[in-house]
Amino acid sequence: MRSLIAYLPALACGVMMLLICVPMLLGRKHGQSDQGASKQEVAELRDELSRLKAQRVLEDKTEALDG
Repeated sequence: MRSLIAYLPALACGVMMLLICVPMLLGRKHGQSDQGASKQEVAELRDELSRLKAQRVLEDKTEALDG
């Protein structure tokens, strides 16, 4: 009986891990039709990123001239 109590935390950990991981795995299988962002969304995000980088460069140059 004592040995069973000693292994109980390890057993509980494994059960909790299964309770957490199984729904995530099942959700991934059902959501495969919605894989990530579309090409248009990726292009829009890249454009926004380049715009923000350019804006940051301009701000850095302005600060260098003022300071």
